[in-house]
Amino acid sequence: MREINNSSRRIQILALLTIVAVVFANSLFNHFVGDDEALFLKNTFYHSIANVRFFFSKHYIANPAEYFGNEDYFNSGSVAYRPVVSLSYLFDYSVWGTNPFGYHLTNYLLHLTNCLLVYFLVGRLTAQNQLAFFAALLFGIHPTKAEAVCAIGYRQDLLAAFFILLAILKHVTYSIKGISRKWFWPILFYFLAVFTKESAVVMPVMVFLYDRFFHQEQSGKKVYISYAVVLVFYLFVYLFIFPNLSLVQHQFFNVFSFKYLYAIISLLALNTLQLVWPFALQPLPPLYLPAEAARVGIFSVVAVTIDAFLIGLTVRFFKQQRIGSLFLLWFLIFYIPISNLVPLANPFTHRFLYLPSIGLLTALAIGLMKGYKFFAEKKKQVLFCAIVGILSFFICLETVRLNMLWRSNVSLALNWVKYFPSEQKGFAIMAIEAHKALGCPTALPYLKKTLEFEPQDPRMHYMLGTCLDNIMESKARFQRAIDLNPNYRAPYIGMGKTFYAEGRYNDALNYFVIAHGQKRTFETYRLLMLTYQRLKNKNKLLDVLSQARTDLHVPAQLQVLEEIANQDLKSHEDAP
Repeated sequence: MREINNSSRRIQILALLTIVAVVFANSLFNHFVGDDEALFLKNTFYHSIANVRFFFSKHYIANPAEYFGNEDYFNSGSVAYRPVVSLSYLFDYSVWGTNPFGYHLTNYLLHLTNCLLVYFLVGRLTAQNQLAFFAALLFGIHPTKAEAVCAIGYRQDLLAAFFILLAILKHVTYSIKGISRKWFWPILFYFLAVFTKESAVVMPVMVFLYDRFFHQEQSGKKVYISYAVVLVFYLFVYLFIFPNLSLVQHQFFNVFSFKYLYAIISLLALNTLQLVWPFALQPLPPLYLPAEAARVGIFSVVAVTIDAFLIGLTVRFFKQQRIGSLFLLWFLIFYIPISNLVPLANPFTHRFLYLPSIGLLTALAIGLMKGYKFFAEKKKQVLFCAIVGILSFFICLETVRLNMLWRSNVSLALNWVKYFPSEQKGFAIMAIEAHKALGCPTALPYLKKTLEFEPQDPRMHYMLGTCLDNIMESKARFQRAIDLNPNYRAPYIGMGKTFYAEGRYNDALNYFVIAHGQKRTFETYRLLMLTYQRLKNKNKLLDVLSQARTDLHVPAQLQVLEEIANQDLKSHEDAP
């Protein structure tokens, strides 16, 4: 391979980083979205570096069922064993606390670094600096990257790609230069990659195919054995020590049905389409399965055609343009873990394409370079470049737009309600966010719509109960929430407050005691003390205050409780 001109490379690197940095700059000012709140605001797992010891305990793996109705947690927030990404969260919290800017900055810098690594890897494999630049630029500005970059809780896709790119870059470099003494580094990066995200397990297949068919020299048995040892160790940890609980939840498919096979074929075609033509994309709701993949229809012909073309192109490139075939194989190999061969909780989501897309977008860059060279006349070449440039500009605008939609849970939910009206998640999240921040008049229509989708959702019944003017209707909603989930604290508090408002303090006390027994919080201490004050039971009131002094450690909260204890009953007219 010839050396890439250093001056030209510096200019290209500067241009690449500048363009990608500008496109994703607005993501830096986004809020915590999606699972981020549960990860960093309600979860104390990342609040101390000392908690790294829990990376090796039962506290690490998150059970999705534990999140329901809870106000705080203590786990990694991950359903799979991903300690490397958890370390990055510990670092972020130690520097930034609960300021989302710092977390977004980490994601932003990781994405810029990955663009740089794609540039170096493609340059190393092809010795074509222009191709390396266009491939890295396509990867960097592509709209499907918005989800992985903007959602802090999805950092594992960025970080796994970072280690995979480093590992393969080192592997290719050592193979080309015939270095045999430094294989420790690609093995280490592979180790870090699999413990960042499980989809990295297929990397040894990629390096083997590179050695066997493209470099035409194998790296030696010791290298492959080392990869295999890492893989076996990881699978043992993943399957037996820290099993992934999501593998048995939210399965859309019967794996022995034609529907399952059709969904796999359709999802491959849909993912390929949105990489090749990334316009009018929208953020996807959680646990989303596109209608085109859910049922057989006219799209089935399109899906089979696209998949056949993709595979046929890979075979043809292998015979005529091996480097193009290598990158198409990259896409297909790294697509395997997200292909739903093992059914996924999220069968279709943009962030999963972060790593596989490197291959398809590089193959697309190769095609564009060939298209440019196809035109012999200068005018046609200029026209071709102008068309590609205009399309690239609109791709950048698409990415900026998606970054804006990922700004907050409200902006996401409103978009889901608009573009995915048949999906319950958008209405549910909008109902929760509106109830929390915008008030009942805004929340009511979303609460009612969510209950049309899912009448068994206790959260919606509880929140609807808090928004109704009729006390009897509110009680019915609270009781329904309790019946649906007896371990859900909020409706007990809601029911207690309605009895308190009616002056039925003993009935209110019963519900407050249940809520307090489930979890002792400042709110339940306050409610108990107000109720005992109304019942003129000063001994119980003081007992509760004494216990609060032991359990609570926020001076402002204790001061409020002390004031309640010292208040004259006759002057106290506030509702709880």
